[in-house]
Amino acid sequence: MLTNHQMQQYEHRGYIFLPACFSKIEAQVMKLEFQRVMATGTDGHQSGLDVLWAPHTKSEIFDELARHPRLLGPSIQLLSSDAYVYRYKLHTKIAFTSELVHWHQDYKRWHDTDGMPSPRITSIAIFLDEITEFNGALTLIPGSHKEGLLSPLERTDVFGAAFEKRRYDVDLETAGRLIEQYGLVQPRGPAGSVLIFDANLVHASGPNMTPWPRDMALLAHNSVENALPPRSNPRPEYKASRTPIPLTSVADDALLRRASTLTIEHV
Repeated sequence: MLTNHQMQQYEHRGYIFLPACFSKIEAQVMKLEFQRVMATGTDGHQSGLDVLWAPHTKSEIFDELARHPRLLGPSIQLLSSDAYVYRYKLHTKIAFTSELVHWHQDYKRWHDTDGMPSPRITSIAIFLDEITEFNGALTLIPGSHKEGLLSPLERTDVFGAAFEKRRYDVDLETAGRLIEQYGLVQPRGPAGSVLIFDANLVHASGPNMTPWPRDMALLAHNSVENALPPRSNPRPEYKASRTPIPLTSVADDALLRRASTLTIEHV
């Protein structure tokens, strides 16, 4: 459970960073399962990332991760309600990729595309590798969530397919103003670290300048009281779940139990 200080930090800065939230052995369990699931085939490539959606439907380990008390407990605290998996994906930031993810708010797409009523949802990044300043760490504008849902200016710099790709980005004029006002942070840490952030927090990530891929799991716990309303032609369930079934926690040692069935390096 989060401390009062961490709760206040989340409210003020829009994020909480939990370095080494999971042990080295637990991180190895997740990493081996990541490699196994990704080897079965990914769902495409975007912004220098190979992506696989809804890993909890393909893997018992990633299902347990979504319901792990170190993730689900803080989400329930922050949301003041039960939570369900709205979105969950694995991705690899490819070695030596020059591609980057532009400044954006998660809630912008979820609101406009899926009709999500409010940003009463947690975005969670689980580090499956050590994240450094060299391999495309997430960069945050702390406190920018206080601005609410930003309405971007009409874009004139992109059109056609490029417009569709970047239509949810925060324009550079707005990003510059926010950076001048709030500054920048770049949470970095070992595999097993966890970053929980507000869906309105403006963030981006740079290129991976290393010869090694960078692996991460991204999970969104939505409040069951913030379920998506009916919509014509909705996105597929695996990208935007409209089934607000409350999650139940697994045991805190669920991942450690998995270690006995895997060949891992005990540290």
